[in-house]
Amino acid sequence: MDDIFYLSPVKLNTDCICRVFQNVDSIYVENFRLSGAIQINTGRQLINMTLMEPLEFYETNRKFIQTHEIEGIVCISHHKSCVKETLELAKMLLDRYGGWIGNDNDGFLLVFDAANISSFSY
Repeated sequence: MDDIFYLSPVKLNTDCICRVFQNVDSIYVENFRLSGAIQINTGRQLINMTLMEPLEFYETNRKFIQTHEIEGIVCISHHKSCVKETLELAKMLLDRYGGWIGNDNDGFLLVFDAANISSFSY
């Protein structure tokens, strides 16, 4: 599994994330409120989305979080072979709440928003 991060300007919880996907056909969403996670079954892969806190990151990432006033962070674990459908779901979060999708590295680089998510690369 590979990770990308949804970096939201809005405080998030598992319920508001699940609502984004509630009307999407052909996926099943399970909410694990107590652990701060949801699991999405697309029929081809399981995508895990886990809420995270800024202190769970290295200093470079925390600087990005502070500079961009990030209020919610979601780790999106997915299979690299199914990244297209993962990005389709990530774009739904971007369209609803704004923010960015960042890579799993120092500073979340490269960072993508709703306008350029189709050019995502690791």
